[in-house]
Amino acid sequence: VAWSRAELLMNRPAEYAHRRFLAFRGVGGPNCGVGVVADRKAPSRLALGQIPAGVRPGRGGCAYYNPFSNAIEYSAQPGSAFQRGPNPDYDPALANSPELFDWIGEEVRIDSESDLLTIDAVLGGELSARASFATGYQFRRLSTSTRPSDPANLALNPCPIPGDTGCRSPTGLFASARGQLPFDADQTTHAVFAEVAVRLHERLDAQIALHHERHDQAKSTDPKLALRLSLTDALSLRGSAQTTFRTPSVDDLNEDISTKLELLPAVGTFKAIETEGNPALNPESALTFNLGLVLQTNHGIDLTLDYWSYDFRDPVRVLPFRAVEAFYADSGTRDLVQELVFCPGNRNDGSCEASEVERIRVRSVNGPDTTTAGVDFHVGGSRPAPGGEFVWGIDATHILKYHVDPLQFNGAELIPALDAVGYLNDPVDGTVPPLPKLKAGASATLVWRDFRFTCRLDHVASYEDRAREAGLRFADIDAYRTVDLTASWHPAGKRIAVSLSALNVGDQEPPLIASDHFFDGTTHDPKGRRLKLGIRYSLP
Repeated sequence: VAWSRAELLMNRPAEYAHRRFLAFRGVGGPNCGVGVVADRKAPSRLALGQIPAGVRPGRGGCAYYNPFSNAIEYSAQPGSAFQRGPNPDYDPALANSPELFDWIGEEVRIDSESDLLTIDAVLGGELSARASFATGYQFRRLSTSTRPSDPANLALNPCPIPGDTGCRSPTGLFASARGQLPFDADQTTHAVFAEVAVRLHERLDAQIALHHERHDQAKSTDPKLALRLSLTDALSLRGSAQTTFRTPSVDDLNEDISTKLELLPAVGTFKAIETEGNPALNPESALTFNLGLVLQTNHGIDLTLDYWSYDFRDPVRVLPFRAVEAFYADSGTRDLVQELVFCPGNRNDGSCEASEVERIRVRSVNGPDTTTAGVDFHVGGSRPAPGGEFVWGIDATHILKYHVDPLQFNGAELIPALDAVGYLNDPVDGTVPPLPKLKAGASATLVWRDFRFTCRLDHVASYEDRAREAGLRFADIDAYRTVDLTASWHPAGKRIAVSLSALNVGDQEPPLIASDHFFDGTTHDPKGRRLKLGIRYSLP
């Protein structure tokens, strides 16, 4: 029996939309006294309320909000030109007061908790001299909840004006950061399995297994067959085939909307991308198999070579927002996606141009079928050395295929079929990850008395950005190699162990790509050379 809890507190800055609206018109500030009213026809959905007699924009307790750089003396952006030196265009007469910033701004707080209870029971034993068995049951109960602070709570403040509940779409009080509804969900899983290992022949072993899993939303029964044939004492062949099953997570099913800011090329700036779950999702399933060769020699060398293949059906994905934006920008396909695209005034009727889009809302969907295959390789060994042992190894994965079927939406092909191996793909949408063809690593370790010295080389092959056809800079993404060195000392019979590592000894920088961060965070490591000292002491 195991129980665990995870707690997350997330704070992020936000600006009240109605207060910024007032401040842009010179009637901002805590002491101005001008309010706002709802105007469903206005692009901002806001209008000025009654202006008291004697109130003048930009005078007395009323202030203008200046969003331009001449209001900023020093930049808060690390590494920018005027972080440490004054901005030459700064004009103190046009600066925003700290009181105005505090009045417009807010800290959005969201508290989340999740609890997982797991109960396992397993029974195993011998059926005969040639067969053994195992059977078991597992219970899993996941409970998760989210509690936003009152200003961010869409149940209390669904519209840009506090107390207003009549807006068509609950976006909350803030201009960019979206509010959130309180959320409680749980998922219960019951699983049973049975497997038998049988020696069919003195050189042939088999494993037969059956796994049944039942969730709140779906159930599945999945078989597996694995065989191992010993051709000689040193050389064996192995293979397996099985089906697998994955139900949508509570987040995939949650219809509450989460928001992030992403760059929309047609708009030329960052806009809100809203993502909501889909309770109608089908479970994701896959057919997998592998064929392999195992060689173990009497000279301390072992080698494995495995071919693997995965055929995914109904994979759970999020509809790619950039494809939605591209369809909306084309007048011939705009009507197919206009329900997902919101114009000024919260309209999703296709009435605005792509450059005027305010936000895009996408859902979790069952994506196109995906097939991938590749080869895993390992060779290694050991041999005696003076005072110890020398151990070495090479590991590599070569992806042969990653094919994605066309993504259909409203009867149209939103994304065509894709062969993704060797390309960056789109790390923002995340539909297909970056896929260099080859990743490999080699290590060598010398064990000498109480010391261990290890050198490791990691290699990621070069790959391409598909936008190279448009003449994009950094379209060719270079190969990436790093070297790590580690020395450790652990005297026999002692309670102390000390290690010193030099990671990325060559201070290799990740290859440049055309993205916000200028590197592929799913493939490369942006950290340069690091030194790491570890000391461990075991108490009696």
